Amino acid sequence: MLEPHFTNIKGVILSRLAQAEKSIYACIAWFTDAALLNELCRRAESGVFVALMIYDDEINGRLDFSKLEKSGGKVFKVAEELMHNKFCVIDADVVLTGSPNWTYAANKYDRDENLVVVSGQ
Repeated sequence: MLEPHFTNIKGVILSRLAQAEKSIYACIAWFTDAALLNELCRRAESGVFVALMIYDDEINGRLDFSKLEKSGGKVFKVAEELMHNKFCVIDADVVLTGSPNWTYAANKYDRDENLVVVSGQ
């Protein structure tokens, strides 16, 4: 099933993360939205395996990703090459992919972003 989203993208991401039961693998180039990080931490604390890959640069230095590690999650930083990925796989069944980074600005301002949710259900 394909679900395209052009509005309330942060709400869709938060809702899908909250539904995770087993695993979350997220690969997001730039990540500065504290609410999304907090949800990843909550899921990790509840026993969901959470792995996050981000680009290792000054933009991603705005949040304390060690918080996710302290919650039981894994954080990987890519430094050698520019990373532009934006996808998340939940419970090996749902994929979130699209144009927005998981940043405060991407969610606050209308930037004509899009998100597609692909699921096996």
